Amino acid sequence: MRQPTRHWATIGEKTFASGILLLLHVYRLLGAWPFKLFLYPVVGFYFITSASARRASLAYLQRMQLSGSVVKPNLRTSFRHFVHFADGLLDKLLANTPDFKAPVAAIYNRELATQLLDKKQGFLILTSHLGTAEVARTIAKLSNRPLNVLTHTKNSQSFMAILKKLNPNTTFNLIETSQFDPALSIKLSEKVANGEIIAVAGDRVPVPDDGKHAVPCDFLGQTAYFPTGGYLLAFMFNCPILLMFCCKSALGYTVEYEVLADKIELPRQNRAAALQGYAQQYAHRLAQACHKHPLEWFNFFDFWRAYK
Repeated sequence: MRQPTRHWATIGEKTFASGILLLLHVYRLLGAWPFKLFLYPVVGFYFITSASARRASLAYLQRMQLSGSVVKPNLRTSFRHFVHFADGLLDKLLANTPDFKAPVAAIYNRELATQLLDKKQGFLILTSHLGTAEVARTIAKLSNRPLNVLTHTKNSQSFMAILKKLNPNTTFNLIETSQFDPALSIKLSEKVANGEIIAVAGDRVPVPDDGKHAVPCDFLGQTAYFPTGGYLLAFMFNCPILLMFCCKSALGYTVEYEVLADKIELPRQNRAAALQGYAQQYAHRLAQACHKHPLEWFNFFDFWRAYK
């Protein structure tokens, strides 16, 4: 088995808090088009200088083509992949401001979330790095409900500070979980009991990467490892778990909700197989969504590496 590359969380963040705020000020002072013109040189510089991210983009595009996509795995398409990521950055920030209005193409199955909230039933949403998940709650008119997003890196504190500057009344809350302990478990359990939403990405293996937090799944025709944390949390909290995708096209954002499970079942004698089954179901749906929006999946690292 080939040697694993660095864990995604050890790869340095290219976007600093000051840089994000600078780009936001450019947008507010000059508008969307000057912002995009300003952003293109930044994307170009990152594309040229970040060989590992460029290789990861090309590897993903190649697997997309091998699994039936019409996308072409070349440098031109890879650059467009980077531009799509940069273009979503602004909406990711503005989604947490009071006056944000995103163009909407369609919303599917919003009632799956609103019905649970109307019953004051807390639940988990399994998101991904496909599209811009932060926009979905604004589009679906769920922004008045507390949303707790679990992250696996310590960069969440600086990003949360930015969100507070943009909107002091935001109900968006980033919770860093690299050190998951009983106190945090109790805190999250109380939030679910109070009818709040817990969101966690289903396509990044958390830190520490010791092989106990991930299972192998078929994804775009090749084995990749997917985290099991979301299913374990839903099992612990005895709550439903929903899938959510939010992607942008020429017509605007499309948001899709669906129920992964009303209740996670993990039999003692077959727990590993059950977790793998839920993760594979998620990986299958993620692959389908990637084929709909091939340049909207933003994991710029070697996703198909060996974890064990």
